[in-house]
Amino acid sequence: MAERLRDLSQPIDVALLDATVDKAYHGVGSKERAAADHVLRELQSNPDTWLQVVHILKNTQNLKTKFFALQMITKNFEDYPEHRLKFFSLLQAIAIYCFQAVVQLSSQQLQVVLDSINWAYRHTERNIAETGLNLLLAMLATFQMSAFCNQFYRSYFLSIVQEIFAVLTDTFHKPGFKLHVQVLQHLFCLVTQFVDGLLESRNDLPVFKNCIRDFLVQSKEFSAQDNKELYAEEAAAQREKERQHMLSIPGFIASSELQDEMVDS
Repeated sequence: MAERLRDLSQPIDVALLDATVDKAYHGVGSKERAAADHVLRELQSNPDTWLQVVHILKNTQNLKTKFFALQMITKNFEDYPEHRLKFFSLLQAIAIYCFQAVVQLSSQQLQVVLDSINWAYRHTERNIAETGLNLLLAMLATFQMSAFCNQFYRSYFLSIVQEIFAVLTDTFHKPGFKLHVQVLQHLFCLVTQFVDGLLESRNDLPVFKNCIRDFLVQSKEFSAQDNKELYAEEAAAQREKERQHMLSIPGFIASSELQDEMVDS
């Protein structure tokens, strides 16, 4: 089985690769998982595996196998430039036409996709770098129109800005200047919208508070937590409103309960 995967003189057996990836993650016993992991590491260390990346992505439905293929991107900048260009073009098509597959990725897998894009525009080969930047712009535009927009930017905004400024200022990527500027314009327009919302509501405390709270609960740090404390003031006001409504109904609250409340207060 391992020898068939190591033979890269022909298209790799994607079904067999899927099975090996699954064993690396879910194999029965540590020995089976270790053996599968060893085969995958051998494939990743073989530069000829680059020739198989597009074939793997086209023919697997296994997200973990796609993740494995994407990890090949970050090995170096030199091997098989023509295949790299085709690969990033494929990734761009996936981002545009198969967006639902992208949003189903785990945060770790999506990070690898973004790392792959970053790796593309770090290339000094102009065609590859421009393809990576156009891919980034396409992905940003697609996320911008999706229900995952806020979550995506809360998680990745700063890292994308840092990566773009890194290539913008290193003097090796001057041909990409126009696209660098377009990416930064897109990102800072988002910041402006958020800041403008805060400025417009600065004199209206409830609206201003909602803006800040929405920012927090949609962030990666808060999204998986119980955030009821952030709504404590509104919850207390609602309880008091319900209490005043009950007090307005004669006999709904016994006089003894009212006396107890007066003692407690």
